Amino acid sequence: MGRRRGSGTYKAKLAGVPVALVDPRNTSRTCPQCGLIDPHNRPTQASFRCIACGFAGPADTIAAGNIARRAAVNPPHAGSLQEIPASFAL
Repeated sequence: MGRRRGSGTYKAKLAGVPVALVDPRNTSRTCPQCGLIDPHNRPTQASFRCIACGFAGPADTIAAGNIARRAAVNPPHAGSLQEIPASFAL
């Protein structure tokens, strides 16, 4: 895991992408709806169903969302509407 993190961080820096390291513990067991952390929220490796509120979905997707919320990274400034050329207007 340490090597993967180092390689990802290195490549992100080269691309100018900000990196936020987060503690991944319990991200796959935490319900994003009610916050319950319980191993029984993962009935299978691929699925997630909260035993408290019933929130359900793909386990990897839910874990990734939990990691993203923990990171709390502000996206870089992409410019305002005034800076977008008229040829790109909708």
